[in-house]
Amino acid sequence: MTPGIATDLRVLPPASEGAVRYRLLGQVRAQRGAELLPPGTPKQQALLAALLLRGGEQVERADLVRAVWGESAPDSAAGLLATYIARLRKAIEPDRARRAAPRLLITRGTTYGLHLRRDALDLWRFEDAVAQARRERRAGRTADARCGYEQALVQWRGEQALGGVPGRHAADVRRRLSALRLDALLEHAEVLLDLGEHAEAAELTAPLAPARPHDERLQGLLMLALYRSGRTPEALALFRGIRRALVHDLGVEPGPRLTRLHDRMLRADPALAAPRQQPRPAAPPVATPVLRLPAPAQLPRDSADFTGRETEVRELRELLRRPESPSTPCPTVVVYGAAGLGKSTLAVHVAHQVRDRFPDGQLYAVLGGRSPAEVLGRFLEDLGVPPHEVPDGLERRAVRFRTLTAERRLLVLLDDARDIDQLRELLPAAPGCAVLVTSRAALRELPGRVALRVGPLDTAQSVRLLRRFASGVPLPAVAALPLPSRPDPVSALDRLADSCAGHPLALRLAAARAADEAARLGESAAVAAPHPAMAARPVGSDGRRAARTPIASAG
Repeated sequence: MTPGIATDLRVLPPASEGAVRYRLLGQVRAQRGAELLPPGTPKQQALLAALLLRGGEQVERADLVRAVWGESAPDSAAGLLATYIARLRKAIEPDRARRAAPRLLITRGTTYGLHLRRDALDLWRFEDAVAQARRERRAGRTADARCGYEQALVQWRGEQALGGVPGRHAADVRRRLSALRLDALLEHAEVLLDLGEHAEAAELTAPLAPARPHDERLQGLLMLALYRSGRTPEALALFRGIRRALVHDLGVEPGPRLTRLHDRMLRADPALAAPRQQPRPAAPPVATPVLRLPAPAQLPRDSADFTGRETEVRELRELLRRPESPSTPCPTVVVYGAAGLGKSTLAVHVAHQVRDRFPDGQLYAVLGGRSPAEVLGRFLEDLGVPPHEVPDGLERRAVRFRTLTAERRLLVLLDDARDIDQLRELLPAAPGCAVLVTSRAALRELPGRVALRVGPLDTAQSVRLLRRFASGVPLPAVAALPLPSRPDPVSALDRLADSCAGHPLALRLAAARAADEAARLGESAAVAAPHPAMAARPVGSDGRRAARTPIASAG
């Protein structure tokens, strides 16, 4: 155990019995209950680490090959990867029937992904505990912050993450995770000093100091811990060693903060004295407090006059309600078609009908030309992240978004998407979250997407929609509009619907023009019976062009 880490820790909510948990903070391992699963070869461990580091999202085969073999992958890499996938799947799902669909390690096209609970990965438990500790510290609850840091650091089993995994990719990740661990250790030491636990702070930081002679923050914390423990000569000797290392190795003197600390020790500054030691609670709380996130309700208003599209509505509802088990992933549904066909109205209408299935909220954004980073920044704030804590950069925002949405049931409606690059980082990884996308493109490259094409309305639906839009508009006003002539006798509404070519937006505009015509005809025209010839009056070619021009532009 790392020095300074207590054993009376808060207990995180356990995974369900028999659930698989994973380790990255030490040797890469999978575990079911108390049973450690066979780790496999180093390459197989590298594959498992690559899947875990992507937070449960689907990962392209080519990305996994690079993570496992780097840039010098053999020609047989794809076949070997399939073998490792099969072995890993057998290890984590040993009871799966031969032809049954996998539940944990999912293959979709050329992508692979692990479905994870939030508490199933030690890295996520570490990140959550550190975030909670920082919140407690900012709120002045120092003792609670101490418990949070201890809970975070106990997730590490050794100082090196991804132990036993070869390759440059693993080395880069290892350095990043080691930096996160060091930050947590130093923050923990600062909290211990604030609580008067100077001996424990010295025990925590002393093993780290020899390997980091130029880290002035670490060395300063150790100096202060030694000084407050009554070991002033050791603290002053440590400063001399730091200065020699900085001058010899880097050609610089210690920074002003460390220099001032040394001078205050020489003067025995009373302000450096340790605060009164606070007694530690004998029995810490049983569970880590859960941060209750807001439940956004951002869907636009549903269309009160929504008409038609019965088949599309039924299909979308079935797709978004289909998963019965919380572990079964909801789909990413793409509604696509030409402009003016009512994709957005349809998506909003269905989203309102299934919103009860997503009790943690509904997020909505019109993408258009907006960048994914901009959209993620707004989503994070909507999910309760203070603006000053929203991270910079697309990657860090995407990771934070996946962290916040894990183990939650959200519906995300993304309107007017241009391409998959705009969408890739906006998709939650949690199986309980569904995504509904509208786009003019089919987005065939989007992993795991289910597509629904929206076409023009048929004649019957167009007439129904027009009747609803034109409700209260007198028939003479409709018949007075310039419409294409037809040899067979049809009603004015039929001919007007035919001229709009099944485009809902064009039908709305035509109904609005009819209302304007009604206002022009006046009250007397509204009560008078239409002349029999008016409804079937032929229209010249110039009139037809005038009628179709604004309608065509609207569709």
